Formats: sequence, C-alpha cells, structure tokens
Amino acid sequence: MAVFSTNQNRQLYVVKAVVTNEPRVLGDVKIGTLTSGDKKQLFFKYLGHGGVIRTDLIDVDKVCYARLTKKAELQRKLKKATISLDANVNGGNPIVGQDYIVRILIHNYLAPGGTNVAIKHGAVHAVAGMTPVVFYQKLAKSLEMNFSREVQPLLTFEATDGGVVVTEVVQPYVVGFMAQEPVNFEVIATTVRYQGDDVIWATRDADTEKIEFEDTDTVVGDGSKIADLEYFCMGERGDQYRDWVGAPKRLPVKYMVDPSKEYDVLDMHYFFSDTGVNVQKSEKDITFVSETVGVLNSIKTELEKLGITVQEKA
Repeated sequence: MAVFSTNQNRQLYVVKAVVTNEPRVLGDVKIGTLTSGDKKQLFFKYLGHGGVIRTDLIDVDKVCYARLTKKAELQRKLKKATISLDANVNGGNPIVGQDYIVRILIHNYLAPGGTNVAIKHGAVHAVAGMTPVVFYQKLAKSLEMNFSREVQPLLTFEATDGGVVVTEVVQPYVVGFMAQEPVNFEVIATTVRYQGDDVIWATRDADTEKIEFEDTDTVVGDGSKIADLEYFCMGERGDQYRDWVGAPKRLPVKYMVDPSKEYDVLDMHYFFSDTGVNVQKSEKDITFVSETVGVLNSIKTELEKLGITVQEKA
C-alpha cells in the first residue's frame, strides 16, 4: 500500500533569525514577495534539518488574520491551596473528640473527562491538648500517607504554623506521547460538631464552600506544548508513523524545539481559492515560534508593511 504525505493544513517553523539573504544557518527564515499587477503574494524560505524549503505562495488579500503571542502569555503557574482552621470555629483550635476530614478531588484522573475523579482523604482525630500546629502536622502526615501509593506524585503537603499547604507537582512529559498536563484538584473540608451545629471547620470561599487556590512562584512554560506541536506538524509533513512502527528500520526525524525553553508564537491564518469550479476555500495556518526575544517582531514588521494587521495582546 502506498503512503502519501498530506498537503499540510498547519505548518510550523522554529525561527532563529530573520534574514534578507538566502537562509544559510539552521533556523534562518527569509520573507519574500511577488507582485503581478494588483496581486501581491507572500512566501517564506526556511532552512531546517532537511534543507531549504519554501512555503505556499500566499495571496496577501487572503490572509484572514495574524496574531503574535508572547511567551509570558503562554505560561501558567502551579496552584496551591492552604488548609487552615477557621477562627470562627472554636477560636481556630481543634475541638476535642471531633474527627477533622478533608477531601481532595483529582479531576481527569488517568483519563480525560469529567467523570474520571479520584478522591483522597486526610483525617485527624482531635485530642486534649492538641494545638493548631500539631493538628497541621498530623493532617499533612495523613495526606502524605494517603497519596503515597500514587506512581507519580501529584501534590505535596507542607505543615506550617498557619495551615497545611497543598501544592501541585509538575507532571512528567514525553514529546508526542504524554502531554504536560496540570493537576486539576479541589480541596474540600467536611463538618465538625460545634455548639450543637454541624459547621465546616476550615477557612474557605464563602460562595463555593471550597478552599481557595493561589498561584505559586513556579512557572510552567510553553516549551512542551510547542514541542508537541512540532512533533505533530512534522508528522503531517511526511513522518506519519513517527516512532510507533517500523523500528529499528525507520527514518529518524530531527526536531528543533527544546521543551525546557519558552517560545513566542506568531500564527497566520490564510486560505487558497481557485477559479471556476474550484472556488471553495482551502484554509491553512503557518506558525512561527522562536525562543529568542524580538525575532518574531521582525516578521510582524514585514507583514504589516504588506498591510497585514498582526494582533498582539497589549
């Protein structure tokens, strides 16, 4: 059976430098134009691992939009939540004889979908003389034990003077096989008996009754997402099977994205339409990414000279 490469609907190029001469160094891109009467076309020449290639000839008036997204906008920070005793319940002290239980819900556990939820618990039985600090130490220990059987750590638990800090752990990543996903978790405290009423014992959001999230100082960049995009776009270009079949007799593919780094992204959406019976639009995207600050601004400037507006978040 013959195997044919598809006509790429999305192309990705890792840009090191924008040049005016022919590309000579890996990652060089040159912007070119053709003019015939009122018709103006745009194209790019690019030097990758396979040599110099040229993109489609793009009619300038058929560019639907272009957008530049800086790496800072594609970052996310790890989440944390602090479990602390509510000062309005027994003055913020453990109530002797009560069982304090906290539930942690992990959404999309092992599989995508809202129904895939794992529920873990932490529990402390309050005894005479137990201080809040001792309470937090025991709660953190209980949570650690109940999460200890996970193959991959999901959360960390740290007892402090002000509560137990539950922090998201960066998950493993393998390009093309395992995406870099966040740990989607909720922290919910149950009730204890206080002055004849069942009351929630932990400080929480008044509307949702859940313990609130905060951002940590740990930033997860967009490198893994860009590496995945490069992996799949290269497959679209011709390496359909990638590492799945044919080993060891397969064509090794060289990639340029470093997942440990962060990238600016410039997307351009355009279409091709012919005349006569082939007037339907064939829509495509070109994506340029660069780890070097300012490189994509050069492409933005050249596009705007051609009358193409490049959107950018202020």
